[in-house]
Amino acid sequence: MDEFELEDNLEFILQSIQELIEDQGDDNPFGEVNQNELLANLVNYDQDNLMPDVSAEDVANGKDVQGIPWEKMLFPRDQYREMKMRSYKNYQNLSYAREDALEHCKHVEKDSPYYDFQYNTRRARPSIVHFQVCIYSVVVSNFQYNMWSLNRAKAELRNLVWATSKHDVYTVHNQSLTHWSSLDQISIELINGDDCIIPKQRGHGSQSVSMVQFTTMAVDEDLLVLGGFQGELICKRLEDDGIVFSTRVTEDENAITNSLEIYEDPNGSRRLVAANNDCSVRIFDTEYFDLLNHYVFPWSVNSVSVNPDGTLFAVLGDHEDGLVFDPKCGKAIGKLTGHLDYSFSSAWHPDGNILATGSQDTTCRLWDIRNLSQSLAVLGGRLGSIRCIKFSSDGRFLATAEPIDFVHIYDSFADYGKSHEINFFGEIAGLSFSPDTEALYIGVADQTYGGLMEFSRRHQHHYLNCLW
Repeated sequence: MDEFELEDNLEFILQSIQELIEDQGDDNPFGEVNQNELLANLVNYDQDNLMPDVSAEDVANGKDVQGIPWEKMLFPRDQYREMKMRSYKNYQNLSYAREDALEHCKHVEKDSPYYDFQYNTRRARPSIVHFQVCIYSVVVSNFQYNMWSLNRAKAELRNLVWATSKHDVYTVHNQSLTHWSSLDQISIELINGDDCIIPKQRGHGSQSVSMVQFTTMAVDEDLLVLGGFQGELICKRLEDDGIVFSTRVTEDENAITNSLEIYEDPNGSRRLVAANNDCSVRIFDTEYFDLLNHYVFPWSVNSVSVNPDGTLFAVLGDHEDGLVFDPKCGKAIGKLTGHLDYSFSSAWHPDGNILATGSQDTTCRLWDIRNLSQSLAVLGGRLGSIRCIKFSSDGRFLATAEPIDFVHIYDSFADYGKSHEINFFGEIAGLSFSPDTEALYIGVADQTYGGLMEFSRRHQHHYLNCLW
């Protein structure tokens, strides 16, 4: 993957608003404003002081779910949303018109919420590592601002939030892997990537690693696995102290670990599969972490996901077409043709028949694995690429996340024709359903108003209506 796009932070906002200020058209949402006052409203905050947490009770009393004080802003929330919608530029790796990508999108009806806001904590605020930073200056209304233009050597795949129960969530903030307990309201650091990580296990390719920039993660039962920017693989048993295994899977300069999944193969053995930027997919056992298989593809692999019975992989990367791959024979048995740009994420429905894929072309495509001649449906995003996809364990809901601001939850019982849209402001670090589907967690990586947002599943108890 080779992506270059602007960070969605204060500097991007300033640049976007400057463009709108200079736009004297009739549809300018800000009209005639004082430029200095507008910029002062945007830059006048203290990044060192965490914003307070926000509860459902706070929101019921009129507070914003992110704690944004819209009453103090120069413009209200809806106008700011309009500005973001107009100014955001989705990066394209390949040449195509976005209208072509959205041409066959399914009509989706906005439904009542499937998940209700519960809590937003700053104490487990996720963050996303950005790479290759260069600074340039822009003069805005006689003030000079340093702008950050980020060359994202590997666009963040947004898989840094993982719920193992409705009360236990693992997230990454800066170089720290933390566990958040929504019951105890406590965040505990488990791994610090800046430290020298010395694994307990010797041999089997295990080696110390340090200064690790975490890029992706996976958790299953007692095993937590982290991937790193230099091809690192870090494995921890949750019931034990320390790290059981760590290594660099490759010495290739383009080595980023993009995707991890823990699964059970058809023989009942637990395996770990890793996708890396060196065009490779590797399978490890989860006892000694021996490398069992190594498959090489013609392009960087951004995502690998495993079907429920462990017999098929969905392999996506720096190509508009994806592959359905049989790890037993080591060959592709199907091609996923339809996306117009590189793909970043995928997930399998629990029944094993439906595969969802997300692309830079701003769409999620659904495929029936029994007939891959064309996609079953196309679900369009609002702003940008689809970076994270998750099915709930009961198969009822499909959640997709864009790079910023929007998470979409589709109802499979309505043939994906109804959805609950959650919108906020900030980069999305990941999302995760709890295994019992009762909770949904969304990580927002905004420096000021970011946090780990918890939503609880809404149950429609229609039988109660007959009691009144």
